[in-house]
Amino acid sequence: MKKLKYEILDTDSINTSESYSKDVFYCDNIVLIPYINMEIVEELGAFKQGERIDFSYLILLGVQQIQWDYLDMGRQVLGKLEISGFSKGVTDYFALGGLNHLTGGELKITFEKAKLVTLLGSKTNKKHWVPQKTPNLRRNLQKENVERFLNDISYEDEIGNLIGNKELKFDRLILSNNTSDKEALKIHSDWTVC
Repeated sequence: MKKLKYEILDTDSINTSESYSKDVFYCDNIVLIPYINMEIVEELGAFKQGERIDFSYLILLGVQQIQWDYLDMGRQVLGKLEISGFSKGVTDYFALGGLNHLTGGELKITFEKAKLVTLLGSKTNKKHWVPQKTPNLRRNLQKENVERFLNDISYEDEIGNLIGNKELKFDRLILSNNTSDKEALKIHSDWTVC
């Protein structure tokens, strides 16, 4: 039974700045980020402008480089991963965190194509989907569903079929400080405010 559906994506159609995420997964040159509360800013297939999706996956294909800058329990974490062998791509920025100890940050990723994958039965709303209680918003998603979504990437086979790569095995990307102070300064000087 088919559990997933996807839309080919121009990343200008989405906004992750008020989304919740926890991990980044990768396989070769493919990156998968589970998002809660992703906003549609331009009409995209069945999704209307201004809608927010409860549970969705952002899949980036042909990834060439990933840089990260976020706070983990008040400590800044900077890093970079380069994947060679590609010659073209677009660079875009995606939010990271907002859950538990990840207070938020940003990913800067250079890639060739993007796809938005949702579970059949994913819901949309003009209001925020909130996975945990915050000072200003009440939780409106069940804790068990949030944990299952963020930690279960058992859809690898189906995602592989959707993107034409039958044998995917995603691993968590460890987003740690992997740069020297000099490299960290270079990452910050290369970072462009969007």
